[in-house]
Amino acid sequence: MAGEEGDVDMCVLFHEFTAEFPDGHWEYITSTLIDYGIPNGDTAIARTVALPAAIGARIPRRANISHRCSHTCGVWDIRAYSR
Repeated sequence: MAGEEGDVDMCVLFHEFTAEFPDGHWEYITSTLIDYGIPNGDTAIARTVALPAAIGARIPRRANISHRCSHTCGVWDIRAYSR
């Protein structure tokens, strides 16, 4: 979709999770992200799609994780690996 010079887009992501913890309690967790594109720069969609994928690709390499899985293998603090 082409826009005029200086136009920006907006992306809204909303996720809902129900988590069961080892001690048996449950939590309902929500996550919301609202992002705006940069005028004459990257779009919000490009950043919200590319950045999580890039972080996800860097975590196993930087943390020396030798296995892959399609579910949560463990809990990682992504802030340590996203720099």
